[in-house]
Amino acid sequence: MKTFFKIIGVICIVIVLGCAGLAGYGYLSYKNDGAEVEKETQALAVEYIKAISSLWNPDEAIKRSHPTLSEEMKKNGQSWQDLFKIYQKLGKLKSDVSCQLVNFRSNVGLPTYTLADYNCNAEYENGHGTISIELVKDSDSQGSFQITTLRIDSPLFTKLLEK
Repeated sequence: MKTFFKIIGVICIVIVLGCAGLAGYGYLSYKNDGAEVEKETQALAVEYIKAISSLWNPDEAIKRSHPTLSEEMKKNGQSWQDLFKIYQKLGKLKSDVSCQLVNFRSNVGLPTYTLADYNCNAEYENGHGTISIELVKDSDSQGSFQITTLRIDSPLFTKLLEK
């Protein structure tokens, strides 16, 4: 009977160690994949901001934006052209864009999506700009990350309002 319990004990220990090993592997895999997605989205945020603000071309923003963003803008009576009339006052991009991750989240299930929020800083000809950008990858994103939020704050805009 003693050997029976020894065998059961060994089997239980092997099962527990196997589960712990699988859990550790899953955690490390998730952590590494998350770091890769963070690098990818940060590079995309910088790329998108450079493309959009280098010539302040609304078509560049439309091309990179999620379909729901344009729909919401239309519902609220806004257009990319009107928005860019304000943003163009910053002038051309003078420096590299630096972005810092604010929030990153994924949902696996229904709906499945990945969101990444960044705050970015850039220097333009006529002032400094702080850009908030949110990127999403979901079933409507056609396989790539798209912009769901783009907001640029600058002291220049405050000065223009004071005039």
